[in-house]
Amino acid sequence: LTTLFAGTTTSTAATAEGNADLKGQIKQRCYGAPKEVPVQPANPYDLIYLVSNGALQSVALYDGGVALTNDGDEPDIAALRGASIAPGHFRTCLALGLVRLGGAPIMTVTADPVEGATDAERTAAQIARRMLVDLGIPPNEIITGAFDALDEINDAAIGYFVSDDRSALAAVQDVLDSVGGW
Repeated sequence: LTTLFAGTTTSTAATAEGNADLKGQIKQRCYGAPKEVPVQPANPYDLIYLVSNGALQSVALYDGGVALTNDGDEPDIAALRGASIAPGHFRTCLALGLVRLGGAPIMTVTADPVEGATDAERTAAQIARRMLVDLGIPPNEIITGAFDALDEINDAAIGYFVSDDRSALAAVQDVLDSVGGW
């Protein structure tokens, strides 16, 4: 991961770059359907949190393990910031991997995000392939037959969450290791 928080969110505004405390920290990324992902306070002034630095299909959100009620999705950060949300509820901006709470959290906020449109896109093989594309490898240079063969052996949906500066090889290997691949 190379995208870092700018640390430029200093007050309530349609921004999600973290405050000075997050400046220079890596923006986390979720693949598949990981569980209990900690969220990052991308805009603490408007209670906007980053779940994943990438688009998501859905998100379940918890405050101290208690499920919050999802009130729907907004197309961008301005609409997310402008939405009226009751305490105990939240709204999403799935296109940006963001959530906004309706009230200050009581405890630690965690998420169960879902990335990838279907379970078939959440297999270790398909996640590893997307990771390679995210790293800048052109899709036409990836030998898809190898990934398809791995799906034939193990097509279970998995989840992967990364929030540190591990190497790309280590991250892809973590995903493949989860099903005995390499």
